[in-house]
Amino acid sequence: MIKISVIVPVYNAQAYIEDCVGSVLAQTYQDWELILVDDGSSDRSKQLCEAITDERVRCYSNSNHGVSYTRNFGVQKATGEWIMFLDADDLLAPNALEALASKIHEPDTDLVIGGFCKQYLDGGRLVREEAFFTNAVDFEMSSFDVHAFDLMQQSLIQGPCYKLFRRDVVLCQGVQFPLDMSYGEDTVFVYRYFAHVRRVCVVEDIVYSYRFFRADSLSGKFREDKLDIHLKLNNMLRDLIANRCGALNAQTLLEMALLDANALFMFFNQLQHTDMGYFARKEHYRKYAACKQICCALRTVKRVSLKYRVIAICLQMRLWRLLDYLFCRNQRHRR
Repeated sequence: MIKISVIVPVYNAQAYIEDCVGSVLAQTYQDWELILVDDGSSDRSKQLCEAITDERVRCYSNSNHGVSYTRNFGVQKATGEWIMFLDADDLLAPNALEALASKIHEPDTDLVIGGFCKQYLDGGRLVREEAFFTNAVDFEMSSFDVHAFDLMQQSLIQGPCYKLFRRDVVLCQGVQFPLDMSYGEDTVFVYRYFAHVRRVCVVEDIVYSYRFFRADSLSGKFREDKLDIHLKLNNMLRDLIANRCGALNAQTLLEMALLDANALFMFFNQLQHTDMGYFARKEHYRKYAACKQICCALRTVKRVSLKYRVIAICLQMRLWRLLDYLFCRNQRHRR
C-alpha cells in the first residue's frame, strides 16, 4: 500500500479534535499517517493531541502563525507519497482514503478529487446536510477547460480538502499556501498545484464532511475585500486555463464572465446582512460600477441573463437607490 499523510492544523479545537482524529483512526485504508500541528492553541487542544497513543499519529506544536503556515509546516513533516488536508472540526468518511487511493495508480495521475458534504449543526444536532459530488470523468489537464466549470458548479475545485495531492509535486514545485492571506488562501494553493498537474482523477464517493457550528468561522464573516479576492482568484483560474489549454474559446469566456458576475451578485447580497447604511453600501456600488473586470463580465452575461442585465443597467446608469432596493427586496424574498 502507498502511504497517505493526513495533515490537520489545530487551533482551539478541543471540542472537535477527538471526533476529527477518530474519523482518521476509523479508516478502512490502513497505510496512513496523521500529522497534527497545534498552532498555539490557548485551550486543551495540544494536550488532547499529545494524549493519542496510535503510533501513526505525530504531533507538533508551534506558536501562533495562522492556518497557511501550519499547513505548510505539516507538508514539510509529511512522509507519505500523497497528502490530504483535514480541518480540526471536520470529519473523513470511513472509506475516504480507500476511495481516493483507488485512483492513485492510474498513469500520470497527480490529483484525486472526491465529493464532500456540508453538515449544519445546532447544539450538536444535525439540522441540514448538503452533498456535493460529480459524475465527471477523469481527464488530462489539456482538457481542463472542458471539465473545470462542471467541477466548480459543485464547489469541487477550490478547497484543499477532499483531495489527494502528490507530496513530491508540492515540494519540488514549491507549491505553498500564501502567508499573506486569511481568505482564499486555500484556493490559491489548489490553483498553484493545478499548474503542475498532468492528469486529474475523480471519485463519486462523499469522502469529507464540513461541519458548520463555529461562530468564528472565517467563511461566514463579511469582508469588504471579499469580492476583490474572488476576482483575483477568477483571474488566476483564467490564466491557468489559458496556460494549460491555450486561448480561451467563447464558451470558456462566458463561463469566466459568469463567475465574476456571480461573485458580484453574492457580494451585493451580503451587503444587506451587514449593519452598513445605504450611503456605505452605495460606495461599494460605485466602486464596482467603475471596475473594468466587472463591466466586461456584465457586458458578456447580460445577453443570457435578465438578472444581470438589470444589474448592468443600474450600475451603468448609476441608479444606486434602485439597485439597493432590488437587493433588499431579494433578501426579503429569500427569508
